[in-house]
Amino acid sequence: MNTFAKKIMSRKTLISIAFFAITTLILIIPSLYNGYPIVHQDSGHYLKTSRSLQTYAITPIGYSLFIRAVTWQTAVWMIVVVQALILNFFLFFSLKELLSKKEINYRLVHIIIISLLSIFSGMGWYVNRIMPDIFTAYAILSVYFFIRKDSKLITRIISGIFIFWASISHFSNIYVILLLFVFIFIFYLTNRKYRSQYHLLSLSLILPILILSNIAIRGYNYYTNNGFVTAKYKHGAIMAKFVEYGILEDYLKTACIDHNFSLCEYQGKFPNTTGGFIWNENSPFNKFKYWQEVEEEYNFITQEIISKPKYIYTYFAKSIYSSAKQFFRISIVAVPKLSGSGPFIAIENGFPIDFQSYKSTLQYWDKLSLTLVNQIYYLLYSLSILYLILLIFMGKINPLERIFYLVIIMGAISNAIVFGTLATVIDRFQSRIGWILIFLALAIFFDRNYHQLKNFYLKYRQG
Repeated sequence: MNTFAKKIMSRKTLISIAFFAITTLILIIPSLYNGYPIVHQDSGHYLKTSRSLQTYAITPIGYSLFIRAVTWQTAVWMIVVVQALILNFFLFFSLKELLSKKEINYRLVHIIIISLLSIFSGMGWYVNRIMPDIFTAYAILSVYFFIRKDSKLITRIISGIFIFWASISHFSNIYVILLLFVFIFIFYLTNRKYRSQYHLLSLSLILPILILSNIAIRGYNYYTNNGFVTAKYKHGAIMAKFVEYGILEDYLKTACIDHNFSLCEYQGKFPNTTGGFIWNENSPFNKFKYWQEVEEEYNFITQEIISKPKYIYTYFAKSIYSSAKQFFRISIVAVPKLSGSGPFIAIENGFPIDFQSYKSTLQYWDKLSLTLVNQIYYLLYSLSILYLILLIFMGKINPLERIFYLVIIMGAISNAIVFGTLATVIDRFQSRIGWILIFLALAIFFDRNYHQLKNFYLKYRQG
């Protein structure tokens, strides 16, 4: 047997393979309990576009390509298995960096943390969902490994790839990473004594990666005859936020006297939310078969609104409130997707081998109760935030680990700000990433108390 084969078959390697297989299995417990991966209404779109590779500039192509690569266009289960495996590696190596130098059994800590979070937090329920939501966590954790001074070159390359791929998988990730970069850069400039922890070149490369991802999205849309655009509904999304904040209604009171906008006939009848304005069948935006028909009008109205200080102030003030509200909206929801829904049609037509399994799930029959899960999730989330705030005010954050705390906390805050400012405040948007604060709090807790807990356990066993 050659040296390479011996290395592959070594006891240490086999133990590592078994460890990651078991911990990945723990992460997919929600899918196993449901009987199938969890689906969202948009899951149907992603499954469909993974086969056609035509997104019509509604979503980026990244997640569709991911599905195509891991399913071989046959088995939907492979999506959640691979998603869980990727997350497993990210969390494991994060804990290893934090705990391995302190004589702490970080493998045991890893098992304890993921066993808790896979069931009682958004981590498990979003890594098991056929949606690109979990890629936000990949992006935030990738930023940490990417900008650390001690990261190896291969680690930076892999992290950079994940930052790029997360950015072309969901539009929001570009803005979340961009805002996170701004926060990190401010801390870098204002905390001189901690600058040695950062790899400045890598930090400076985040912006080019985001620019490249934007070009990639536009390039693919151009290649598929959808124009050199990021999304066809961008102008509608901006207008939808004006609707939600009451800005558009106020503007149209006087503007409709001089202009014959298509929106004028909807005064007093606008949907209440951003999502409702964009996606409801009877919304002013969807009145037009081709969204580009109103692009010039919407762009004109947008320029008019942002030129008035009172509207800028209103938008800014309401965005602060919405962002704070979004930060604490973390309920996990799994709505049944029955006959005629996007996921139903996509699985029936594109993945027939899975169709019967899909129709026998708890989610399909509306028997997937998450009440207890959400109650524990909120409890863990609240306690974690209080614990982290307490540590910060007591000055008990280890300087050598400060960069990890910064990236995780500001990543969660950035996510809330992006959706609070640019989209509708709904639970899904923060629930998909809120668990990362619990992960951080538990990591710190075990870092501070592992040996005391171990001694307590040994004494308990001895009677």
